[in-house]
Amino acid sequence: MFARAFRERGIHAHTGQPIVEVQQGSLRDAAGATHAADEILWTTEAAAAAWIRESGLAADDHGFVRIRPTLESVSHPGVFAAGDVASLVGHRLEKSGVYAVREGQTLAPNLRSALEGTPLRQYRPQRRFLSLISTGDRFAIASRGPVAVQGRWLWRWKDRIDRRFMAQYKDLPA
Repeated sequence: MFARAFRERGIHAHTGQPIVEVQQGSLRDAAGATHAADEILWTTEAAAAAWIRESGLAADDHGFVRIRPTLESVSHPGVFAAGDVASLVGHRLEKSGVYAVREGQTLAPNLRSALEGTPLRQYRPQRRFLSLISTGDRFAIASRGPVAVQGRWLWRWKDRIDRRFMAQYKDLPA
């Protein structure tokens, strides 16, 4: 569905070939092909910050903080990590906001529990999730596994979800 949405909007996605040069109005890939561009949106996968390895925190092969199911560092008790900076031991999770949001629901009470000396909660990641992506024109595409749907109604649903989520952080408790 994204390929169709791109075509309808005149967007050309160039994948599978590293870009080696960017100039005003064009890109050149590793195969030597030049691609004209009015606008460029460059997407990459998540990468760990250098400070993680430099900090002495245990990190996975990609440089992300290794954490227990309590979201606590495997090497430094009392240090917590969640979201894209973290790598949950025993799970290979995509770098997705879905996991970051859900981890937050465990992280907040665990920070309080760590301060109070009470038992920490365990985070259990979901196996599959719904991706709901706005195309920027009050239209959205949803996918879960091999199933995908699209429409304006999905944008309204996504907008409601996003607004409800952000409202949680408007008036924070003491």
